[in-house]
Amino acid sequence: MKHMQQSTKHNHARRQSRGLSSLLKRCLMGTALAWGLTAAAQPITTTTNFTVEAMVPDGDMSGMASVQTISTPITNLTDLKVSLKLSGTWNGDLYCFLTHVTGHSVLLNRVGRCSASDLGYNDEGLDVTFDDAATNGDIHVYRLQLSSGQGTPIPGPLTSVWAPDARVAYPTNVLDTDARSAFLGSFNGVDPNGEWVLFVADMEAGDIHVLDSWGLEISGYTAPTAP
Repeated sequence: MKHMQQSTKHNHARRQSRGLSSLLKRCLMGTALAWGLTAAAQPITTTTNFTVEAMVPDGDMSGMASVQTISTPITNLTDLKVSLKLSGTWNGDLYCFLTHVTGHSVLLNRVGRCSASDLGYNDEGLDVTFDDAATNGDIHVYRLQLSSGQGTPIPGPLTSVWAPDARVAYPTNVLDTDARSAFLGSFNGVDPNGEWVLFVADMEAGDIHVLDSWGLEISGYTAPTAP
């Protein structure tokens, strides 16, 4: 009887050992597969530039839209920068936003418009890059950064890298004191493939503006694939 009990214990121990071994193998295989999939998701950057050279309707809030289709191996966007070139004679007229899927960022919203100036800055043109992390800060008050005074015009078009205006207030009412929420970070996590729309409107009559070009610098990860 004692011998039979010992044999039963040994058999039970062997079954437990085989079960643990099988579980360990499955865990190791799962870990290896997960590591392989993660390793295959590579960070890359895709840069585009679109020549438009189209006149923005003067004093027409219906504006114009430039629709472009992006094709990139990136399927998960992690960072976005936008280049924009506009020729014109009164930057404070301009309202401009970018959309794609669920993302929406207000790039320009009547720059310089404040309680003391309902027409905004009268500087001529922009050739800029938008980046949420730009050290220059908020483009809406770029004169404060460049000349420390709202009333001091800049020579020539505005250049360099700026954070988006990001104010969602209606362009006829927007002020420098309005909250900012529509940043480029709203595109983080989306698949950048497909249609992107850049909308530009000239909100005041009497000045001419041309959308020369715009582009995207998209950083993110490709789709993971099994090794």
